[in-house]
Amino acid sequence: MVLISHSKTSTVEKDLAVWIDNKLSFSHHTSKSSSKANCLLGLICRTFKYLDKENLPLLYKTIVRPLIEYANSVWWPVTKGLRTELEKVQHRATKMVPELKNEPYEEQLRQSNLPSTAFRHLRGNMINVFKYASETYNHRFLRFQQVSSSRSNGFKLPKRQCKTTQYLNYFTNSIIDAWNNLPTDVVTAPSVNAFKNRLDKLWEHHLMPATSYHHHPRYADYL
Repeated sequence: MVLISHSKTSTVEKDLAVWIDNKLSFSHHTSKSSSKANCLLGLICRTFKYLDKENLPLLYKTIVRPLIEYANSVWWPVTKGLRTELEKVQHRATKMVPELKNEPYEEQLRQSNLPSTAFRHLRGNMINVFKYASETYNHRFLRFQQVSSSRSNGFKLPKRQCKTTQYLNYFTNSIIDAWNNLPTDVVTAPSVNAFKNRLDKLWEHHLMPATSYHHHPRYADYL
């Protein structure tokens, strides 16, 4: 007797808490993360009777934000629509403060002292690249070209030809332009904390407290 098994084809698989689809769009993971984050915001709203500009950001950063930022260097969505879906989670959080409810989103972020999710992603990626450049990570995942030029930061990442959107948005490709535009004094910082401080000072008037990703032309493509 011959037994024939009919195996099912799966288009989405979960690995280390990240949902990976066969098109690498990460739409499923984005929806899952946004849904869980919104549930947590609802829990916060039901649990705390009084929310203001001090306690809401603290609750959001402690309970909600880690969920939508977990491993986002791997799964950061490709399309603008999915990125907006993530940004809406934080927008909902800032609107939970009564005194900020009717303010524009950028003003809500400024008064709550919160950066946008897009800026947080870019900043986190720059920190990871610096750790490779400074050999904090003991792995040659990125290959830098040391260039002696007054117009270069000295640790350039070479551009690669990308034939697909998925490959273009892969971590090693998506960070190239943003990293190469950093000045020498930032990329040659003596420590990770020094790099963070210099990067924040550089971007202080551009993206802090971080407006929506489509408002700043220099970094629009990276976000």
